[in-house]
Amino acid sequence: MLHRLAREIPQLGILTTKSIGLYERKGNNEPILARSPEGGILNCVGLSNPGEEASREELASIYPLPEGAFLMVSVFGATAEELVKVAQGLERVCDGIELNFSCPHAEAGLGASIGSSPELSARLTRAVKDSVSVPVSVKLPPIDSIGDVAGACAMAGADAIVAVNTWGPLPDARLSLGRGGLSDLH
Repeated sequence: MLHRLAREIPQLGILTTKSIGLYERKGNNEPILARSPEGGILNCVGLSNPGEEASREELASIYPLPEGAFLMVSVFGATAEELVKVAQGLERVCDGIELNFSCPHAEAGLGASIGSSPELSARLTRAVKDSVSVPVSVKLPPIDSIGDVAGACAMAGADAIVAVNTWGPLPDARLSLGRGGLSDLH
């Protein structure tokens, strides 16, 4: 789909994958998507992905994208070592790495629990930045202290800040977790 989007809609400058971890991850059980009554979509995907190795093989078949399209690969990990390993494994099949420090419904040690700490976010950003040769961006959660976290990541070498991921988590009984992150379509 990424290759098709880049080919058929050249106005799209940056295309970003779903987040990829070191190992295959099933994610949350269905239902994982629901329309919000206020507008937008609620999700509780749970970082499902085929893992770094399978993703690398798949991305190698489409990379590089057509001229003018930048392929950003989103990655996550529970430890600095895991995050670095995923980023290093994927850097040859992308134009840049996005560190996902923002998943609002991931368990402790992933997602927003990382992006809420300036110190932890900076340490992980520096670890990845020092280990890859492509630009590194950091996706942060919508928190009150986002400026502090973004500043710490910038000082640690982040080339860009992606602000923000979904809002929440917000309660919704239709979702398997009973809550999900809101992507506002307004």
